[in-house]
Amino acid sequence: MIQSVHFTFFSPSGKTRRTLQNIASGIQGTPIVEKDMTLPAQRAVETEFDENTLVVIGMPVYFGRVPHVFHAGLPLRGRNTPAVYVAVYGNRDYEDALIEMQNLGEQAGFISIAAAACVAEHSLCPSIAANRPDGDDAAKQRAFGEQILKRANAISEKTERLSPLKVKGNVPYREYGTLPVPVMDKNLCIECGLCASICPAGAIARGTFEVNAAACLSCTRCIKACPAGAWGLEETAKQAAAEKMAHLAKLCAERREPEFFWA
Repeated sequence: MIQSVHFTFFSPSGKTRRTLQNIASGIQGTPIVEKDMTLPAQRAVETEFDENTLVVIGMPVYFGRVPHVFHAGLPLRGRNTPAVYVAVYGNRDYEDALIEMQNLGEQAGFISIAAAACVAEHSLCPSIAANRPDGDDAAKQRAFGEQILKRANAISEKTERLSPLKVKGNVPYREYGTLPVPVMDKNLCIECGLCASICPAGAIARGTFEVNAAACLSCTRCIKACPAGAWGLEETAKQAAAEKMAHLAKLCAERREPEFFWA
């Protein structure tokens, strides 16, 4: 019998967390715990789960993959723990992200029982999938939450047979890409240190505010959070990014709906 449900997420923009909260709203009568994995310090110590816990793991999709901070593995360990994977993407495609999440989960000792690919507002181009997840998304995600708990309990009590989970995606995974790295205008910086403290990749050096380009996720969290507006893209990179996003907006105009997969 499942005794608690843990929602663990990586969510620089907050949209993955909101998606998981929608799923959590469908779970009644079982304690729910949130575990944030967005900051390096929150990933520094492994969290272990037993077979009586259902773990829901959520991440945004970058370049059709999981964020590079998880390529070497998850900061989680399961002991025959049922797990659900949720990939959140900006209405383009999630490609190999779900199968990569499943493989990472199983390597960490989890039993895969379900997965979902859900759409949220694009972090670099808010006009793509604007205001999503919306009410229709929330209703479907809430229903999914109710179903995953029933499924986990049925498997735990051995009243249902577990089949291998099959999600979309390919192995080897697609090549991970790169985006322009934010730069700081030091004339505007007020040296509050917020950018360094909230960087999901730990890519901004405290004090000097230099950016480790190899570590940077290009999630734009620093740009959106800076109270002085000191962070942005270099002009040439900004123009190239704007052109790319405009092209992407045309390709992604048609609404995509959540997809759900079951073991």
